[in-house]
Amino acid sequence: AASAVSFGESGVFEKPPTAHKIGKRPTRPPKLPMRTNTNESAMSAASAVSFATGDDEGSQTKRKLQSVASITMRNSMANMGSGMLKKSASFKASEAPKNGRRPSVENAEVEQCAIKKQATKEQERALEIADVLKYKVLQHQKWYTRKQVYIGVLCFVLGLSIFTFQYPSRKVGELVNIAAAFNLAGRRRYLVRSCAFLSRELMLDDGTTRMTKAEIVSALQYYLDELVESDKAVRLGGSMGVSTGMDYLSDKHNQIMYTKICPWRTTATYPPGSMPPDWQNNLPTDCSYPKRPGAAEDGLYLLILAFIDAVKNIIRNHGVPESERTKSFREPRDPNLPQYTNITFHPERMSLLQTDQDVAFVLDSFAGDLFKGLHLIVLEINYTLLRTIDAALYENQL
Repeated sequence: AASAVSFGESGVFEKPPTAHKIGKRPTRPPKLPMRTNTNESAMSAASAVSFATGDDEGSQTKRKLQSVASITMRNSMANMGSGMLKKSASFKASEAPKNGRRPSVENAEVEQCAIKKQATKEQERALEIADVLKYKVLQHQKWYTRKQVYIGVLCFVLGLSIFTFQYPSRKVGELVNIAAAFNLAGRRRYLVRSCAFLSRELMLDDGTTRMTKAEIVSALQYYLDELVESDKAVRLGGSMGVSTGMDYLSDKHNQIMYTKICPWRTTATYPPGSMPPDWQNNLPTDCSYPKRPGAAEDGLYLLILAFIDAVKNIIRNHGVPESERTKSFREPRDPNLPQYTNITFHPERMSLLQTDQDVAFVLDSFAGDLFKGLHLIVLEINYTLLRTIDAALYENQL
């Protein structure tokens, strides 16, 4: 206690004073409104000093300690007051909306309008920023990655795909037409041979055909009509599945049919594979036809007309009246009929096969100039058909 020290207001270390007055009692410090732990410790230190050193020295030390305690208390009170003021201010700020008046409906609407306007402005601003960004991105975008380029390429690919299907399809009608013409051209050969066979049997009438004379005439007239219709369809079209005749499609067909040459008598060899020979470079020099003079010198078409006229003459001269004709030759027949078991040979009729010019010409056409000319037409149509198929396949591959 005798060596107790104190700190001045400046906070510098000071020794307790040694000089003091004797006989004076220290005055009691005024009572403070609040005491803190610091004040009590200072008072206890002052009491300890007065007890150890006497009244005067203890009173001075006590006064200094009291001043220190007073300063410390004032600082504490100032801090407490500032804290209370802050709490009071925050409490008033929080209670102000509760104690104040409620906002009116008009004020709420005004605030809502202001909020909406602010939101609209922000949205417009965002759109402007988005447009600017989009413009900048497009400026730096490569041309081949743009949407317009993609759309153009897709349209081109779509158009090309449609074209690849539609363009070869134009060959379909041509293929169908040529196929039908090819079929009828080959049928003409069969009909010519059928007419030649029935003409011979009509002249002999010996029962070898297992048909009566009326049935033979009816069959001959039927096949002759089929020959006329088939020839017309092949040449001109418009019937029997042929839309466009070969007269409008093939120059070689027209040369064979209508020019004054006989290319079926060419010396050129027939190549394998049903291909036509090179008759244009190997034309015959002699087109005479003793069986029907002048018929083979003006083209195949006149030869066909001569054959049709010859068959009609045979039906008219050696046939039966039209009233006796029948269609029974096209129906199934009973195998027990007499004509299936009896064959009657007439030797006198054999000479008619040579003496009758119409009969001789028709029989010669079975494998003569008419058949060869029709066969050459079939080969030319087949060649045209193959070329059309190859062209269609080539275009489809492209």
